[in-house]
Amino acid sequence: METPPVNTTAATGGGAVSTAGVGTTGAGGTTSASGGAGAAAGGNASGSGSASGGASGGASGTGGSAGNAGAGGGVSGGLCTGGNCADFLGGFDGYMFEYPCVVGGNCPVDACVMTKLTVTKEFMIKGDPSKVYRVDLHVRGVTESKNYAGGMRRSALPMDPGPAGADLWYEGGTAPVSSYSSYELHVTPPVAGGPNDYYLNARDGTDEHDGTTWASNYQASIKVNGGGKITFKSYDSNCSEIKNCGPKGACMPRTFDLSDAVPVPTATQPVYDANKVPVQWLHIDVLAVEAM
Repeated sequence: METPPVNTTAATGGGAVSTAGVGTTGAGGTTSASGGAGAAAGGNASGSGSASGGASGGASGTGGSAGNAGAGGGVSGGLCTGGNCADFLGGFDGYMFEYPCVVGGNCPVDACVMTKLTVTKEFMIKGDPSKVYRVDLHVRGVTESKNYAGGMRRSALPMDPGPAGADLWYEGGTAPVSSYSSYELHVTPPVAGGPNDYYLNARDGTDEHDGTTWASNYQASIKVNGGGKITFKSYDSNCSEIKNCGPKGACMPRTFDLSDAVPVPTATQPVYDANKVPVQWLHIDVLAVEAM
């Protein structure tokens, strides 16, 4: 989770915004508490709200009591500690997937079964089973793109080859088998009325077979039941990875500054495998967790 700034303008871009309690002032003394964070597209911002603390004033005055922390946001309700939601989310905050390439070329791997590779990682969620939690994410990485079916790609824009990264978020539906790798999140047990299936590298419906990797940089939200599970999955039907070289031409691996993430990733940029091949990778930074 990115470290929340304090007392800045309200966030935009769909990030969860926590409100901060502000103590009122009694005659003769003041006390206040502030905090909370929301996520703005491309960076951090926090919203501040007020939860007034009562104060009574006499001749000498009694200081106002500190306001309660606002509901929601990365520091609300003790769900996260110091901006880190990894404990509440079973390690999901800060998860970084690196494609397990072991040789050059288009990176065939040695972990394949019948020329197929499936990677899964499960994250067990804490919380009240009677509640649904909204988890706000910042997704960054460099991956192949893939067309999904039966759901909704959020962005109506065409694929963007630029280094800044684009919105490749997709909700609902399925991942048809093709020669291009899927990057998926699945929520169990299903949240009533929620998509429950999410895809992180959605193409715009054009031909997948371009031999190119694409930069992702966007925020999104998922819903999960308290005590439920988030599963990350990547499926490669042909055990062959496109290297992180950007658009066709000279290989120029793309990088992102992840220093604002909490916890800070240990991987260096660009991400290379043991054979100095620039591999595909995807990082999840949780911005906020809020009981709905």
